[in-house]
Amino acid sequence: MATKRKITFVQILTVVMIVLAVIWEKNVQEWFTLNPGKADIHRVDLFVIVPLIVTLLAVSIFQLTRKGDEQR
Repeated sequence: MATKRKITFVQILTVVMIVLAVIWEKNVQEWFTLNPGKADIHRVDLFVIVPLIVTLLAVSIFQLTRKGDEQR
């Protein structure tokens, strides 16, 4: 029987952060094309964005798999 799963705050936050990260990356790439002389910029923002998204994805996947096991 198909059961309806409740979406958690962490899962909503994960989707929002992924959308914001894509928008941020598009803006950074556009900035790079408008400023070709600054090609040697170090992307320190990726040290925050990537681990945050990976952590949120891991927690969201864990919640999805755990909820499936509890309902059986």
